[in-house]
Amino acid sequence: MCPIVIKSFSPSKRGDTAEGKQRVSYSTTQRLLRIVSVLIKNFQSTLVTESEIFLTMLVKFLHSDWPTWQQTLAIEVLRDLSAHPKLIRQYCECYDMQEHSAPVFSMIVAGVTKYIQTEVKTDAQTAYQNPSAGSNRYLLYVLLCKGG
Repeated sequence: MCPIVIKSFSPSKRGDTAEGKQRVSYSTTQRLLRIVSVLIKNFQSTLVTESEIFLTMLVKFLHSDWPTWQQTLAIEVLRDLSAHPKLIRQYCECYDMQEHSAPVFSMIVAGVTKYIQTEVKTDAQTAYQNPSAGSNRYLLYVLLCKGG
């Protein structure tokens, strides 16, 4: 199942729009991220390598070159996964503390930190340019602190 999910996220599975940009289906991505979340929550200790790939992929989705809705879905999944102390401990033990493994937990912390800093900066610029515009800061607060 994991190879199919990983392959479904690859650019070759996406269609091209008239502008040459890759079109990503919201509903497909949402369902795939739900599968990823369930696989990591329930089988992280068994699917160590696959979980590493999935977690790294989630962090990459936070980069500004991805659509906002995809960044939001990724941050929701990461928030959900981070709510489980056992999983956080497994990330550290299976990845960060291993010599030949990606520092997944550190990447998650750095990725989420950069995402929040970017959103707050963008939000401040938007508020300066258009004071009546809505604030993303409250959405981030609710999503990260209150659990959506």
